[in-house]
Amino acid sequence: MKKIAFIILLVGFCTSCDLFNADEVEEDVSPTTSNYDYVDIAPAWSPDGNWIAYTRTKGPQEQRGIYLIRPDGTDNRFLHQGWAYDVTWSPDNNWIAFIQYGQVYKKHIHSDTLQQLTFPPGRSYYPSWSPDGERIAYGKSNNDSTRSGLRYVTPSGNKDWFITEYGLFPKWLNENEVLFRLDLHDKNGNFTSTSVKRVNIHHRNVLEVLNVKPHKLLHLISYNDLRKEILFTGYSKNAPSIFSQSLKGGKRTLLMEYSDEAAWSPDGLSIVYTNINTGNGYLWIKQDVEEPYQITN
Repeated sequence: MKKIAFIILLVGFCTSCDLFNADEVEEDVSPTTSNYDYVDIAPAWSPDGNWIAYTRTKGPQEQRGIYLIRPDGTDNRFLHQGWAYDVTWSPDNNWIAFIQYGQVYKKHIHSDTLQQLTFPPGRSYYPSWSPDGERIAYGKSNNDSTRSGLRYVTPSGNKDWFITEYGLFPKWLNENEVLFRLDLHDKNGNFTSTSVKRVNIHHRNVLEVLNVKPHKLLHLISYNDLRKEILFTGYSKNAPSIFSQSLKGGKRTLLMEYSDEAAWSPDGLSIVYTNINTGNGYLWIKQDVEEPYQITN
């Protein structure tokens, strides 16, 4: 189960934040230690907007795993058992890929068809399905026989290609380019900043998109092509919080405090996230100017 530790200075979350008229934030702040609740994590919206996949981390062991739920909180379905997470959808809405046992698997949402796509040595992380359906980008850990860094595998599992060294949280910009996060350090190994970069998978040329201070960007979680914005977790004055930022740079925008694990809806009008307030830990949706509402419990 996933936990983040900080000190809570205020209780509650930003229910009054308008998705399109939210607070701009520049101060460099990092709350200190306390615990937050994570029950349902890593939501991923299907491309047609009809389903949200997520991972349940608490409860009886046989009830932990990947679920599907409608955005209005109805039709909650248990899809796959076990510690499986980081779901990404195929463009046709019929398959999901995810991480389990340190490798990438894919599963059909209407059957029990399951296929392992990556294999040891090394562990795999952060799968992301390309918009044309032809590739699944992922991160590979260090090992002796396979080049680590960002890679992609075909959905059939027949081909596995290296993209670039290092990098976390790959997200497809288009069928040829991948966004990723890279943490930068000085010569003494101290964390100095986080860089968001883009790489062409064919030419492997890497370009910087934006650079932010330490702790400003914890996860490159979600990219919405209509808005041309990334959605990520950073620190507000009070707690881990959801921010958005244009790929053109500029100020980041605070969308929701006491929140983590956010994802855009396909139309860019809503976000789904984990409300990490103590005693909660479930999925909520913030839709335009409406009040957030809870969809899992």
